[in-house]
Amino acid sequence: MFANSGLVEFSLPASVTNVNVEGVFYGCANLATVTMHDNVGSTLGLKFFMNCASLNNFTFPASITRLGEIVGTNAGDTNHNGVIDPIEVTKFLTNGDSYAFAGCTSLESITLGNVYWVGAHAFEGCTALKTVTSGIYLSVIGDYAFAGCTALETADFSATKTTWLNNSAQQAEQGLVYDQIQYYSRCSTEFGQYAFAGCTSLTYVKFIKSGSQLYWGTLGTGAFSGCTSLVSIT
Repeated sequence: MFANSGLVEFSLPASVTNVNVEGVFYGCANLATVTMHDNVGSTLGLKFFMNCASLNNFTFPASITRLGEIVGTNAGDTNHNGVIDPIEVTKFLTNGDSYAFAGCTSLESITLGNVYWVGAHAFEGCTALKTVTSGIYLSVIGDYAFAGCTALETADFSATKTTWLNNSAQQAEQGLVYDQIQYYSRCSTEFGQYAFAGCTSLTYVKFIKSGSQLYWGTLGTGAFSGCTSLVSIT
């Protein structure tokens, strides 16, 4: 729609209620400021802001819960004798592409708001990104989601509520996919393969905590590989 244009700033009209569109601002290298109202649907489309090299800040609308589209509506052959294989479910949940902010090299901090699903490659290569903070709903961080964020120092997931997926209204909204996330992630966050790979400045990761118990789900292969400065996980 606006891909590779010279836009510098943009305010989404109130009449637009769906942003699940691919590549809307792809390659808008001068785009620094985007504002959206809170009724834009639940999904930010594939490659929505990819390679917007001047975008330095973004506030997620309240309605956005997914970055990218979850692949399919169930885990296919992962249900064996009525029991879902948690490893296969994790692969299913973490490999859906996003690239929503990939290559946004001026983006310095992100608070995920109501987002529960961060798709694969969502923030890959955001080389100025220093802090990531979850909202209360975060459940899935996809493959390579923050890979190559070489300035990233702090990833704080402690705000996530360990029982949020018991909300029946949210389950009804999301259907079977939500049920599967509830099955395996109700007290944890799933980390895809190489989710934070190459984050060479990352020193501090804070997980969900209840009393003395830390909560995370599956840590995918190489989730923190190459994080040569990592000294604290609490």
